Amino acid sequence: MTRATTNTIDQSSGFDTNILYAILHEAIYCQGKQASNWSAERVLANLPGFDHEAALQDESRPVYFTGEMVFPFMLETYSELKKVAGVADLLAKDGDWSELYDLAQLRKNDVPVYAAVYMEDMYVDFGYSMELAGEIKGCKTMITNQMYHNAVSSKTDEVLAGLWKLRTDTID
Repeated sequence: MTRATTNTIDQSSGFDTNILYAILHEAIYCQGKQASNWSAERVLANLPGFDHEAALQDESRPVYFTGEMVFPFMLETYSELKKVAGVADLLAKDGDWSELYDLAQLRKNDVPVYAAVYMEDMYVDFGYSMELAGEIKGCKTMITNQMYHNAVSSKTDEVLAGLWKLRTDTID
């Protein structure tokens, strides 16, 4: 890859400007007595196709990208993350989390909920999204295969227009 390509990739991640995202990325999915323990790193260790050291030794091996994963080495390579590396590691090792959802409360919900659900989202399973939306009393979904995971930032006007169309009451 050229320097221009690697610079573009580096600039798109934003870990130095989105510190909370980086250190909470795995923790927000934890519940019960389960710590994340850097789950992305642990899972990839069992997938030989993602062995970057082997890829460096053999140029014929393909290079696979991981998407929105956060790895411990990033705490050493991004200048702003270096400052919070200790906190990030504490969060990764914390195994005392409450449940993510109070399903009983969601089933009694009386607040309007409108959700954008992307059919082909590479990060969030469509089935899980629809299952949770089905648990929320009165939740209305905008289902699309025309937008993807980052649409709320890349196509904000389209997402908001679609969500506003779900409203059945009037607004001034």
